[in-house]
Amino acid sequence: RDPTKRALSQVFHFGVSREKMEPTDANLRGELRSSFYRNYYLRDLCLANCAGANIRHDVDEDDPAFHRRRIQELLDGYDFIGVTELMAESLVVLQMLLGLATADVVQLSAKKNGGYDGGGYKGRCYYIFKSFVSPGMEQYLASDEWQGKTEGDRLLHRAAVQSLRRTIHRLGVEEFQDNLGKYHRAMELAQEQCQDEAVFPCSAGGVKRPSNYSNCHFVDSGCGHQCLDRIAEAGVI
Repeated sequence: RDPTKRALSQVFHFGVSREKMEPTDANLRGELRSSFYRNYYLRDLCLANCAGANIRHDVDEDDPAFHRRRIQELLDGYDFIGVTELMAESLVVLQMLLGLATADVVQLSAKKNGGYDGGGYKGRCYYIFKSFVSPGMEQYLASDEWQGKTEGDRLLHRAAVQSLRRTIHRLGVEEFQDNLGKYHRAMELAQEQCQDEAVFPCSAGGVKRPSNYSNCHFVDSGCGHQCLDRIAEAGVI
């Protein structure tokens, strides 16, 4: 995901929604200035030689050569990297690479702006506030400080997008587009027929349900899978 959007989403999800932090410019800047957000992907996704990547103030993190080396290690080390902004395309490519059916990658969304989280934090449900960017935060996010802090992650994001597009061409654009169309149609049918059957850990009103009441695979992942399996077996998707 675009590193700036990911960082804002994380601050609003954990800081604003769960910890009730006021989303003022000063508070948001204070959170984002934490070393935790310095090239988060390069550290969090590291597979080998990670000692330097896990040091929050590693001087090498500002070195373009370090960024290129770390990004190449990640691209070489992972079999597949999806892109949030191209989630449908990512899932269809994964489907084609693994030889799966369209029904195998269809899902129901669990987390949405204006809804509740999975109810796992402190055993209660927290309302997810939609993130926003004020004029003051727009200025900070465009500053040399923030751009330099996320340079490596932005390069990785662009590399992941380019890699996904190259994979699409290698698989065959025409076949990919055909599968993408099938995926979108299947997703529409899944939402129409299964969304109301999905029972999430938190109710629409923010009440935590008993653990044995929801129909999810794990916490709030894979909810409504019984309905998805049923319409897949019936050939609907």
